[in-house]
Amino acid sequence: TQSIRGGYGDSVMEMDYCAGKIMEKLRELGVENNTFVFFTSDNGAATYRGVGGGSAGPFLCGKHTTYEGGMREPAIAWWPGTIKPGTISHQPGTLMDLFTTSLSIAGVDASRV
Repeated sequence: TQSIRGGYGDSVMEMDYCAGKIMEKLRELGVENNTFVFFTSDNGAATYRGVGGGSAGPFLCGKHTTYEGGMREPAIAWWPGTIKPGTISHQPGTLMDLFTTSLSIAGVDASRV
């Protein structure tokens, strides 16, 4: 393992590396200013695995629960010219919101899907 957080930390490092490669490719193709990028997680940390499963921070529980630790996940949105760098939102959202937003960005009428 490379990370002091073991296998979980290694997974995070690998995702970070791969996200960097995707962003690099967008810049190489010259489409970075016309691309909406969104990263998020799925249903909180695997707290049942202890330290090796990640952390829900101050929130109760994690995956497989309806407590905040299982429902609140971080997300990063990047869209040059539309989302101001450094913007922080505390507004709750859901990936269902992202679906209709993505359709709208692509010019697809959500009522027809």
